[in-house]
Amino acid sequence: MAEERSVALPRYMRLRSSSAGKYLRFTDDDIQQHGHLQFTGETAVHSPYVKFEVEPSRSVRGLVHLRSCYNNKYWVRTSPTQVWIAAHSDVPEEDQSKWSCTLFSPTYLSSMVTGGNGLPDHFFRFRHVQLDHNVGVSPWGQWPFTDFLFVRSQSSNAVVVVDDRFAVTDWESLHVLPATEMPRPGTSNIDTVFWPVRVNRNVVALRLPGNNRYCKRLTSDGKTSCLNAAEVTISVFERLEVGEWVRKRSISNVQFRLLDARIYNQVPRTLARTIVTNNSSQTNTPVIRFRYRNTISRHWQSTVSFSYGISSTVSAGIPLFTDASLTVQWELSSEYTWGQTVETSEEQEQEYPVTVGPYTRATITFQATEGFCDVPFSYTQTDELFDDRIVTTRMHDGLYTGANLYEFHWENNEESLLPADEIKLAQEHVGVGKKKKEVELKVELGEAEIVADREEVEDKEE
Repeated sequence: MAEERSVALPRYMRLRSSSAGKYLRFTDDDIQQHGHLQFTGETAVHSPYVKFEVEPSRSVRGLVHLRSCYNNKYWVRTSPTQVWIAAHSDVPEEDQSKWSCTLFSPTYLSSMVTGGNGLPDHFFRFRHVQLDHNVGVSPWGQWPFTDFLFVRSQSSNAVVVVDDRFAVTDWESLHVLPATEMPRPGTSNIDTVFWPVRVNRNVVALRLPGNNRYCKRLTSDGKTSCLNAAEVTISVFERLEVGEWVRKRSISNVQFRLLDARIYNQVPRTLARTIVTNNSSQTNTPVIRFRYRNTISRHWQSTVSFSYGISSTVSAGIPLFTDASLTVQWELSSEYTWGQTVETSEEQEQEYPVTVGPYTRATITFQATEGFCDVPFSYTQTDELFDDRIVTTRMHDGLYTGANLYEFHWENNEESLLPADEIKLAQEHVGVGKKKKEVELKVELGEAEIVADREEVEDKEE
């Protein structure tokens, strides 16, 4: 018998326990269990709670990071002393010596067709690399974490994993067609029910479960442009483009789930740098005005449903970083195409009073931190159809990705132009009561200028 070929994990997947047939789900209805992963009876293919992404390791071939598409966070142990797996980590961790390591090793076992769509489920085991044990379903009926995902540690020999085989379904094979508000015929006739198989984002092929064949357009025997379920494979003739019967769409009542926000890629940015040289024998106090461009990036998308390029009117606040915390600020209401990145940029100014000692060169650096965030959100989608009907749906699969600057600050590094004894002699020669303004400004990065002397500003205020 020929050896069965190995199967790679898809980019997006749904997991089902092999024994109980329950799907793995992100838990968000309890503070203690928030972010934990539990096997429940939920089977909805359009639920963001059951969608997970596979991200290959950057350092070790064959290892992967796994993360929830609900909050975009990685699977990780909840603490150094716990064995529960939760979607809590903002960043992937590849150091296998750390308890917070997010690497898993998948092992392919077998494949079989288990659903009515004719597509196979692939069975895998997942080994937690840092603990070197498989993850499994917690079997304790009396515990608050019944049917949760966990991994045995070296010291938990008394715990027996009752189920560590999981059926993996390629999420992108589970295409969700746009919902319609039209009467539905009975589905008892298997020849009138079709399964959509995704080809790309807005293209599908229809498979007839009755004969497991794909449909294509056929003109024959007096029938024009009919669907004929006769093809074994998908060619250009079986591809159907999916659109929505929507004239206008609006997004409102946006509720951001800041508790599930993922914060990452926080890096320092140098916005401007100047060199102030004081060639006089007295301390000078110039006020420097820095100019910089502040850019805010926004990206709205749905992790499960599709908008098929429909432009929407979005009314919502914007999550922004302020002093390293994430808050929802000013309101946005504008036309937006779902899935596109929009940047707004404006020129801003900051003034910095600096003290420069006699015969001293000061390098002034104006810096900020740039941070990125992924924030899941719920929203109300209101569609105006072409027959003038209004359809309103509450959705929970929104994901906002944004970036902005925050934590603005200055750094002042000084160096003396003369030895201390020479500075003293120069001061005695010029005289303490005489202040000689000899300040030079050199801009190395960005835009800056000296706008005033601090003492002059204070005199005007008095």
